[in-house]
Amino acid sequence: MGDPPGPATSRTRHLTAFLRLTRALTLTFVRNRQGVFWSFFFPVLLMVVFGFLGGQGAFHVDIALAGPPGPVHRLIREDLGHVPIFTIHPVKSVAQGLGQVVHGTADVAMIVPPPTAPQVLKVYYNSSSYIGAQESLSAVRFAVAELNVAMSGRPPALGIVTRPVAGRDVNYLAFLVPGILALMAMQNSLFGLATTVVRWKERGVLRRFFATPLPPSTLLSALVVNQLVIGLVTLAIVLFIGTVILHAQVLVPVFPLLVTLVLGIAAFQALSFMIAGFARTTEAVIPMVNLVSFPMMFLSGIWFPVSSLPAGVAAVVKLFPLTFLTSATRALMSTTPRFTAAIRGDLVGLAVWLIVTSAVAVRTWRWE
Repeated sequence: MGDPPGPATSRTRHLTAFLRLTRALTLTFVRNRQGVFWSFFFPVLLMVVFGFLGGQGAFHVDIALAGPPGPVHRLIREDLGHVPIFTIHPVKSVAQGLGQVVHGTADVAMIVPPPTAPQVLKVYYNSSSYIGAQESLSAVRFAVAELNVAMSGRPPALGIVTRPVAGRDVNYLAFLVPGILALMAMQNSLFGLATTVVRWKERGVLRRFFATPLPPSTLLSALVVNQLVIGLVTLAIVLFIGTVILHAQVLVPVFPLLVTLVLGIAAFQALSFMIAGFARTTEAVIPMVNLVSFPMMFLSGIWFPVSSLPAGVAAVVKLFPLTFLTSATRALMSTTPRFTAAIRGDLVGLAVWLIVTSAVAVRTWRWE
């Protein structure tokens, strides 16, 4: 009789089995036409439809407000902030406000002068989007005229000068594409992983693995890697369609975007295992996944900014994992292609979700 296999031989066998399982799961996914449709073509259809219809939505002006604090700064924040068509985003510096206009995250940047200087507001607009800029400037001019009356009872207490800055022509499609990527990362992970794991437990697939040389964890690891690879491939294809075919004006910083999406997928995979730990049957897991995913799908900033929600609702929605992923993805693709403090904060939020849901999943996990 030969010697028993050593640790190196055992690891090699496990790795070979793991790769074969991953390949088999990938082929199973590709042959499932309904799964391919809902994982890939359906999100593309949403992007195309909402991308073309989104430009016909209600008129709205996002204002990046910069300048020293004072009566004028406060009046603009309070009075214009209550007008439905305006959203005021105070920024720390003029450069930050101009950057938001250049990258399309603000329609105009309004610079408030110091109290001792001539009271002339400088309003910067994106020269690459002429029609949208003129609509925004008309609304701002009218609002400033109303502020003049409110401040003094007669015009003009405040002057206004407009200046163009060179930027990208950012439309609703550019806003939508990062959100669709985040939505796909969530949907593919929740529906692809949670339902599969519960179905396997219900049919005794995982239990049968205890009678084989391979531990059931090898099968689960292969499933996780399979879902990650398929998720990244479908995200890359959708990103290609959005940027090359539909001409969405977005940035594509490959490494930061890849890190963000992988962390987001991992967080939702952990959430999937947590759901699978609570669900006992396939009939139970689908309503549970819908209950978790639907509020995030409609409120986490995919279709409209979270800032447009009521303050109390927005405060809760900002804690959703999909909100963290959407915010980080959209910032990387529209504002700055690097990890800023705000983006790092979103990544920390995803990491917290990953750690907490993983801990709960470990405590609630059952092999059958």
